[in-house]
Amino acid sequence: MLAKSTNPCLLPPAGSALLACSAAGMGLSMPVLRYWVDEVLWSQGRVATIQIEEVLDVMGGQRTGGPHKFSSKSAQSSLSPCTIHQQAAVALPASKAGNNSISCSDTSSNFIDQQATAAGTVNTPDQQEQSSTASVSSKKSVVAAAAAEIADAADSDGDSGNGNNTVFGALANKRADDYLLGYHHVKQWDLLWTKSVYAIRAARYLQPGQVVSAIAGLNCLTMKKRMVQTLRMALGAKAFSIVPLSFCIPEDLWAWQSWLQTHGAAVDTGLWMLKTGQDAGKGLRLVRTQHAMQVALRPPKNPAKPQNHIKVAQQYITNPLLIQGRKFHLRLWLLVTSYCPLRAYLHKKGLVLFSSELYDQSRPVDGASIKPAVGHVTNYARNEDTWVWDLQQLQQQIGHKQWHCLWQQIRSSSALTAAAVLAPMRAAHKWLQPSISNYGFQMLGLDYLIDDRLHPWLLEVNSAPSIMAVHSDPETCGLIKANKQAMMADMLAVVQHRIVPQQREGGAAATAEDKNISSGTSCCSSAGTKQSKISSMTWQEELAAEMANRGGFEPLMTLFPMQKASIPWHQQDVQLQSMLQH
Repeated sequence: MLAKSTNPCLLPPAGSALLACSAAGMGLSMPVLRYWVDEVLWSQGRVATIQIEEVLDVMGGQRTGGPHKFSSKSAQSSLSPCTIHQQAAVALPASKAGNNSISCSDTSSNFIDQQATAAGTVNTPDQQEQSSTASVSSKKSVVAAAAAEIADAADSDGDSGNGNNTVFGALANKRADDYLLGYHHVKQWDLLWTKSVYAIRAARYLQPGQVVSAIAGLNCLTMKKRMVQTLRMALGAKAFSIVPLSFCIPEDLWAWQSWLQTHGAAVDTGLWMLKTGQDAGKGLRLVRTQHAMQVALRPPKNPAKPQNHIKVAQQYITNPLLIQGRKFHLRLWLLVTSYCPLRAYLHKKGLVLFSSELYDQSRPVDGASIKPAVGHVTNYARNEDTWVWDLQQLQQQIGHKQWHCLWQQIRSSSALTAAAVLAPMRAAHKWLQPSISNYGFQMLGLDYLIDDRLHPWLLEVNSAPSIMAVHSDPETCGLIKANKQAMMADMLAVVQHRIVPQQREGGAAATAEDKNISSGTSCCSSAGTKQSKISSMTWQEELAAEMANRGGFEPLMTLFPMQKASIPWHQQDVQLQSMLQH
């Protein structure tokens, strides 16, 4: 068995619905939280998912699937010794490995629910996975085309070459191992940890007591181009106080050209970052203003790979805050638990990720190329084993007063970002029609660059932010692990009231302690009774449960801009904000 950590950040909160202390005291068996991890979707395999497994195990969980990505010596032979060591260290114990076998008779459906409405393709859940075509005439592309491009999401851990990066690629080139993914095996888990495009496919088939790690519509923030369009549509000019001035390619070419012709050095920083749809910092081009348009208009080397095309031209921030001569960015975690009413939380923990080289303003690119110099980028993929701090260290560096001011700006920016995606989320759910309203939650990674005036700039939002804890320095590795596991423990505590753990085989008919949301009393009930309670919970009861178990997550709902007519607020959103403010 995996050793149970005594680290305080791993301990579930008091009164956790996943711990059956009272049942154990009566000699009854403890229900088990069955979780499924789609490990095969991550290129690093179990190294990329072991942290969430450890947290779930401490909370009484048992992995029932899916299979491991690296199951043979030949597959592991291509890994570094460090990675092989980690893979071996976290191998499933025999008692759990036996639950990984897949039975085709247990699959719930063999359809592809590809959100492709705006691209002219709509899939229906039939066994033959046939698709019907539909045309889209509206120009409200941020809402409609977001569903179409869900498979084009360029998140921080995405695999660019899996055949699912474009709408038509996802439809025509389904993964060979697709049948192993958790959305085919809904009856075998209570919680599905996977990437958003695959989590959404299970949403129509869930029962009360089951959850998935995604919420439909949030891809409008996690795709680089869609994020710019979403923020601009919802917030207008205010969007460019959150993200650097950005233009979408090719939609905004004329607007960009006009801006370049009418704005001089007083406004233009002189450098533009051109971004493709790829992840992990791939495809970035840093160019001077006089060459930016020319580079952006170059034909792509591989037209068949849309993710390699330039999606966004973004003004480069040339005055970053430096610490000991190095540039850095903050990795923060935003948890979204509902769209109706919208509920979002920002965790107080986070990581400070430094560049591995000194920042040289006179050398923004490598030699004669247009690839940004290492000192100018801070993504972890290009800066492995470099400095990593926690937020407390940054606070000590810049001063408590300055940190408080910066954190309030970050909270406001994060709240506006979450609010901006409400319209796409509502549209996505109108299309999706999930079987239960509280089917999912999603943890997003926010990357903020801080300039020398202590203004936070949101660079991107990641749909599957890394939860790995990998570093050559044991102390730094421990810091990364402690921060990520503390956040994940709080994340699971926030949604634990939605999950109904199943009884262990041969055990007595007892469930975990069930904390009554409204009265604070506890009782023991059958799984069926708890499922009924979950399905009948009001949003006020859901909010109370989340607030009572949020740990380090700070609610952002009081900062939502209710006065914005461009955001489709419901009366429930107004009531929720009023409840928290009073």
